[in-house]
Amino acid sequence: MEAGRLRHKVDVEKLSDVPDGQGGQTRTWTKALTTWADIRPIDSHEGFYAGQNYPGVTHAVRMRYSTEIKLPCRIKFGSRYLSIIGVRDRQERGEELMLMCSERQS
Repeated sequence: MEAGRLRHKVDVEKLSDVPDGQGGQTRTWTKALTTWADIRPIDSHEGFYAGQNYPGVTHAVRMRYSTEIKLPCRIKFGSRYLSIIGVRDRQERGEELMLMCSERQS
């Protein structure tokens, strides 16, 4: 992995159940980790990745491998949010992840 290409600082958020103060729980997004990533907008025809179609994909995100990234997760990139649609361990070595994402409103 070329670390120099990981120039975007991002937060990976996951859905968590948190106490609501009244004995119940509420689902909310919580930060799982902060890391560096390479975020690249893609054309709709590039949504075909590794023989799989990911409809609605707007961005490809490359980052170091992390066990924290499991669906459902999203990436907070500045004031923007990228919903993670697909996760792939590139080269199956536990070193690098390729995330297929769709930009969403908060």
